[in-house]
Amino acid sequence: EALLNLHQQKLDMSNRIVITHTNCTSLIFKNLDITMPDGRSILSNFNASIHQGERVLISGDSEAAAKLLKVVGSLWPWGHGEVNLPCEAVIFFLPQQPYVPKGNLRAIVSYPTPSHGIDDSLLIAALEQVGLHELIHRLEEGGPWEQMLTLGELQRLGFARTLLHKPQWIFIDEATDAFDAEEEALMMTLLLNELPHATILTIGSRLSLEAYHHRRLSLE
Repeated sequence: EALLNLHQQKLDMSNRIVITHTNCTSLIFKNLDITMPDGRSILSNFNASIHQGERVLISGDSEAAAKLLKVVGSLWPWGHGEVNLPCEAVIFFLPQQPYVPKGNLRAIVSYPTPSHGIDDSLLIAALEQVGLHELIHRLEEGGPWEQMLTLGELQRLGFARTLLHKPQWIFIDEATDAFDAEEEALMMTLLLNELPHATILTIGSRLSLEAYHHRRLSLE
């Protein structure tokens, strides 16, 4: 973060992506060019509007899609153009491999909320919903959970966190690629049933994901 801040100080405003918060309820990309720090182009002249409540699948160039999420998260300033964020939008990122902080399982499931901030009954219900029943009696257990759980279990854990926090803006970055078709269908259906009004942007290459989205954007 410190290195990024230092680099941003050296960037001319005309040579960086501008992130603004507006009273609009949509996420808007205006003439967006995403580049590498050395100037290599990743995505050019991207214009799109994601309206509140929409579910949009982003496919095509995986590098461009990943950078696009980093731009929205204010983690990638390199390029040109503008991104307008709804002023009250709290974005919940669901990555391919969820971050696993140190601590017991209760703290890991409730992250980023402190473990004492979520009632155990809600934690247990979320674990049951995503099929992690065997972890319910291990909430006090510590250890290297990122090594103790498979990638599929970690991705289920990510969905459990999403159900607990009930965000209205969700960005899913290949967070179902460890599932088979049936598991993917269960997780996506669960998410849509529990959070029917959430805005969802999903990066994924599986054609099966189209069934859970209103439209698809292909980046080339």
